[in-house]
Amino acid sequence: NIHPSVMTMHLHLENSQPISFIEDQALQDVLRNERNSRTMLTEFLSMNRTNKRAQDLNCLYREFPRYFTWDEGDRIWIDRKRGEVIGRINTAHPVEGERYYLRMLLMHVRKPTSFDELKSVNGCQASSYKELQHFVDYSRRTVVLMNVYLRHLYTRCHVPLDNFLLCYLCTVHQQIQEILG
Repeated sequence: NIHPSVMTMHLHLENSQPISFIEDQALQDVLRNERNSRTMLTEFLSMNRTNKRAQDLNCLYREFPRYFTWDEGDRIWIDRKRGEVIGRINTAHPVEGERYYLRMLLMHVRKPTSFDELKSVNGCQASSYKELQHFVDYSRRTVVLMNVYLRHLYTRCHVPLDNFLLCYLCTVHQQIQEILG
């Protein structure tokens, strides 16, 4: 018996979720069935928009099963009453492109409310998850380089920084860290 349980978390791009249907079912009926549009991921995003507890928890997608359980019958998340569960997002290989970059963002973005929100940072909308991930990677490198640069100024160069420059550098550093979460 494995403890804690591991829940596999679905991963798909917007409107690209797999659906099940009966072979002789009319295509229009399949497309109109609202249940087919509800997945673990879409309902996670929905809960972050509408559920006060989910908003207060500020969860990553993989953390969500600690607090909620997936009801496959109704295809909704409900409050977890017992048990301990770890979420594990399905893997995606870099050759899968956008699906891979979506997974990378879901590993780091807390409490997203939509697929579009996952493509934006500080009000700037990226055209793809890949574009946004490159921005995040660049920003992280900038934070690391800024830390190294500031440490170098203080310890090796003994360059006196005026208060304005020091305040400016600290403010930029803080803003980048807030963007990255």
